[in-house]
Amino acid sequence: MTEYEFNEAQNTKIKKLAASMTLVGTAMVVLGALSGITIFFGSIENLFTAAFYIFIGIWTRNAGQAFQSIVDTEGSDMSHLMNAIGNLEKLFTLQKWIILLVIIGFAILFFIGFFSTI
Repeated sequence: MTEYEFNEAQNTKIKKLAASMTLVGTAMVVLGALSGITIFFGSIENLFTAAFYIFIGIWTRNAGQAFQSIVDTEGSDMSHLMNAIGNLEKLFTLQKWIILLVIIGFAILFFIGFFSTI
């Protein structure tokens, strides 16, 4: 059974996406590393920020590289696409949990503030 092969027009779009994702992912890893360095001048919270940026950067870059592999290879486009989707799933799952934790944190702070005024 042969895998689906994207055509030239599709490859052009995928290549642009791959380049942007790889650049953004690399920049996020660098920002994370720089944020991690500031732990020596700031607080331990910077370590969590650094890890967050690094994970987002790695998964974004890996997804971008998997998309680029779709363009660069023949006969394995679907495998590379599924690899990219797997990395995007990790990225968005992390972001989903961070958002939920922030919402819960705001709700707790709201209720603490509300009930402290009663």
